[in-house]
Amino acid sequence: MAMQRPDVLDATAFAQYLVRRLTLHDDVLADVTTDGRVIRARAGTRAVSTELGRFYQAYAARPDELDTIVSALVTVLTSDVPERSEREFTAIAPRLLPMLKPADILVGVRERRVPMLAYQDFPGELVITYAIREARSVVYINEVQLDAWGVDVSEVHRHAIANLRRRTAQVQAISVGDSPRRLFMFNTGDGCDAARILLGDIIETWTRRVTGTLVIGIPHRDLLIGFGDADAEFAQTVTQQIQLDALASPSRITERLFSWQRGRLVPHESD
Repeated sequence: MAMQRPDVLDATAFAQYLVRRLTLHDDVLADVTTDGRVIRARAGTRAVSTELGRFYQAYAARPDELDTIVSALVTVLTSDVPERSEREFTAIAPRLLPMLKPADILVGVRERRVPMLAYQDFPGELVITYAIREARSVVYINEVQLDAWGVDVSEVHRHAIANLRRRTAQVQAISVGDSPRRLFMFNTGDGCDAARILLGDIIETWTRRVTGTLVIGIPHRDLLIGFGDADAEFAQTVTQQIQLDALASPSRITERLFSWQRGRLVPHESD
């Protein structure tokens, strides 16, 4: 389950990487180039540019948030481009997906002085953000786009959960072992595994199939794991592995655990 943390790119490699990533946004940006210090592109009929220093500083501080930094850069470069219409929201709504992030990601967004991400609070010092996933890119939805589309975050959430549910219907959770050492996992690698903690009917089913209280971990984007706490030794072993996975993964979410109480997720408090 553990993953190695990637090496941090130097400033030159970072700039070159951004050029490659921005070429994936050819619906809004074209002719992307960089001299290593400034990135330049064409947004519609306008020439746009921005210095990369602050973006590299943000990346060096949190390499695991590279997707968010790319999304912020796209927002900066296209900030004066006419916003998408509500009709275009209807077109992208079927592609929206929820993504869990540490809440301190919001601090980084504020420091970069770019539009705030659309988000909802989640227990355990996390937030639910919303994104459109491409084959090699992630575009996060921000509050400026919500205003332009005339929708609120609850509507975005509704579409994102419905899309996640449809996607989840095409895969199956892994069940390993027997009670009291049974555990369940989503580890498909489709970028949505941790977000499946938001599907309460699945969590409710797991609750009925473990011994003791259901304990849930989301150490990184590509793992959701649930297990019962009746066997203390087993629960401790799984908990330690979750903590190690969270620390090692470039897509870290949290080493904290959750439990399901009265139909809702709450931070898990061990005895």
